[in-house]
Amino acid sequence: MSLYLVHMSCCISLVLGIATSWPAPVLFGYSTAQTGYGNITGVSCQTDDKYKNKPYQAYFNITLLFILFAVFMILTTLYSLIGRQIYYQGKHARERIRQNSSQVMLHLQQVQTIGKNSNNSS
Repeated sequence: MSLYLVHMSCCISLVLGIATSWPAPVLFGYSTAQTGYGNITGVSCQTDDKYKNKPYQAYFNITLLFILFAVFMILTTLYSLIGRQIYYQGKHARERIRQNSSQVMLHLQQVQTIGKNSNNSS
């Protein structure tokens, strides 16, 4: 991968990361709830009260869910292609080892034959 492609990949990753994370600080905040004990109100860090009955939280969650499934499918495809390549390279490596070992055996037989012929002629 060239240096230009590395820089472009980093920039694209940065833009995608910012695009998918910026709604979180806006949507999340203090959420209040009545506890049922008189004048005591509970506060938790969830969807901010001003966005409670708005569709923004649902849109954000659906978008993140869609991205999750898309990335899952892409990674599954890429890893299956990598696994397939490893399988075929391993299969061909075994064939090359078999061919090389048979060539070595043939060479050893030729050397032995030459050695016997030279011993017989002396």
